[in-house]
Amino acid sequence: MGQKTSNLPSPSDRYEFEKFLGSGGMGVVNQVQDKVLRRSVAMKQLSAESAKDREVTRTLLTEARVAGMLEHPNIIPVYDVGQLENGIPFYTMRLMDSLSLADVLDLLRAGHQDDQQRYPLVYLIRIFRSVCLGVDYAHRRGVIHRDLKPENVRLGRFGEVQLADWGLAKVRGTPDLAYEKALRDAADHGDEPLCVVIGTPNYMSPEQACGLNDQIAPTSDIYSLGCILYEMLTLITPQDDVDTMILLDKVEQEDVIAPSERAPQRIIPPILEQICMECLEKDPLTRVQDARVLIKVLEDFMDGDRLRTENDVQVFEELQRGQRYSDAYMRLSKSREEFAQRQVQEGSEEGAGQIENEVEALSLDIAAAWGEAHMAYTRALGFNPKDLIARAKLAELAWHRLHNSELNGDTVNCRLQWSMLLRYNDGAYDRLIKGNGELLVESEPIGAVITLTDLVDPICDPRQDNGRGVGLTPVEVEDMKSGLYLVTASMEGYESLTWPVFLESNTRRKVIMELQPVD
Repeated sequence: MGQKTSNLPSPSDRYEFEKFLGSGGMGVVNQVQDKVLRRSVAMKQLSAESAKDREVTRTLLTEARVAGMLEHPNIIPVYDVGQLENGIPFYTMRLMDSLSLADVLDLLRAGHQDDQQRYPLVYLIRIFRSVCLGVDYAHRRGVIHRDLKPENVRLGRFGEVQLADWGLAKVRGTPDLAYEKALRDAADHGDEPLCVVIGTPNYMSPEQACGLNDQIAPTSDIYSLGCILYEMLTLITPQDDVDTMILLDKVEQEDVIAPSERAPQRIIPPILEQICMECLEKDPLTRVQDARVLIKVLEDFMDGDRLRTENDVQVFEELQRGQRYSDAYMRLSKSREEFAQRQVQEGSEEGAGQIENEVEALSLDIAAAWGEAHMAYTRALGFNPKDLIARAKLAELAWHRLHNSELNGDTVNCRLQWSMLLRYNDGAYDRLIKGNGELLVESEPIGAVITLTDLVDPICDPRQDNGRGVGLTPVEVEDMKSGLYLVTASMEGYESLTWPVFLESNTRRKVIMELQPVD
């Protein structure tokens, strides 16, 4: 026969310490080995000092019961509750990997490309949907979490997403132990608070921030979910301040800035921004009322139903890919500029040669990054020809490449980028390309004949336009239409020099043509 259950070890013998995981106001969480079931679990236990307080012990037991009554795939399960031989109460729960949603957001804020590829927005939205499912289940059981935040979302290595830390939960039909404890703590310190604030300021609802604990409802958790979604979209919390009291005032009084305005450099799907802002309404009555509404929108976004077609998903993925390569293009271009400056300052011929090799290598990488970004944004337009983000990104690529091509005297590329800018500009560059400017042309030596060829019209053929003479250097041409021109300087005894010049509107551009003697 098998071993009798009466011979099972006591908790102190059953659980063997493995490592420390963390600590909080009441006690500690350790990783322990369950020697009966032969698995590692997380054990939350009170500190020796806290265990002397019957109310704190009661709070721990209630926390375990709350988590234990919520049997859902997206809520960390409780396995055991008891007392160690020294009388300290504990409960054990599933051991999740150390990674939390907060850790993932920190990695994305660091900006490493590998992490951005590993954790795209679609991945974050899948996590968020799982969180919403767990919250919805809790709400149906009459439980309000009251401390939803990325730190309390644990991620497993096999795709598990589970909500943790129900210590501040408010359960329908039972005493609000977290509120009672906060009142006792204030009394112990001799304080008579006007209000008791429960939760984490960056993620709490306005009604929590101003201490209206009798108004805490499922919509309070909805607000916190909106904060988490906001941070996923922008990598910034909706409100922030180093001073907690100022932060609480902001949460209570200040309107939240829309994600696309707060983080214009990020690609934010409009449908997600809309539902996020609806969750962040100050008035609980105008806020999203049910987590199931959030879940439906998220599923529409991911599955391509009414609000999100399959093409939209493809567009979104290509936009993200394009953004990664656009960022790489900008970084590499900046590095090349720095190397070019060092090349000018380098005194030795050998050192200048090494820097020149670096510049050439960077130029190849820059061209590759630009090409990949252009290809991704073009593919996005293939899925949706009217996508404004893809058009704006292509215009941005053209704008930067136009200036780089001008610096290198690359007329062909200048014409291509100018044509591309005109094609995809939807108004963002109007103030730079629609208007007039002035051009001052100088030469070394002075006295060169200057001819201007107008390439403002991208379909013009410079081979059929010999240009117009504007005089001898130094020469200034006023009231010129903004756009792309070829400037040719010629002088007897010197080789003619032609250079592309882009003239922005409402600017006075100075160009120096350095002529070389004829051999």
